[in-house]
Amino acid sequence: MADAAAGRRAPYTFDDVDHAILRVLGREPRAPLAEVGDRVGVHERTVARRLDRMTATGLVRFTASLVPEYLGEGLVAESPSPARRAG
Repeated sequence: MADAAAGRRAPYTFDDVDHAILRVLGREPRAPLAEVGDRVGVHERTVARRLDRMTATGLVRFTASLVPEYLGEGLVAESPSPARRAG
């Protein structure tokens, strides 16, 4: 029984500092970690460690949206089309 529990990771709970970091990044996603730390009142390394921990749990995820026309790919348009039944 102890072996099964050893393989499980304790659930991560967000504290006030975690919430503050996420609030700052929610408003300014590209803010440098030093700036985030200054606003939250912690060192930038603390911000980095906490973000690493939050992303490792899968509870926080960062995504990027690429804009094709700025990448030299031209214009991309998506248009839904209804499917028709055969027969």
